[in-house]
Amino acid sequence: SALANLTPNDFDFDEHAPTVTLAARFNKSRKLKVQPLPADVATALRDYLHDKPATAPVWGGTWARDHRGAEMLRGDLAAAGIPYA
Repeated sequence: SALANLTPNDFDFDEHAPTVTLAARFNKSRKLKVQPLPADVATALRDYLHDKPATAPVWGGTWARDHRGAEMLRGDLAAAGIPYA
């Protein structure tokens, strides 16, 4: 559910140190979490988020509420030809 709460505002695409920040209220540890992003991931996300509203969920839908995140991920991995481990 933490992923379901991310908005474009949570991403910082600084060229030297891109990050995504998860607010404490959405983190299991209840602590703010700042996660560095690999450059290639940051580039893909920057393009993906370009036209999204700043405060809207990045990944909409009911997948988190319906507890279907793992099922969705397995389908994406299969479509990409990546085995689920």
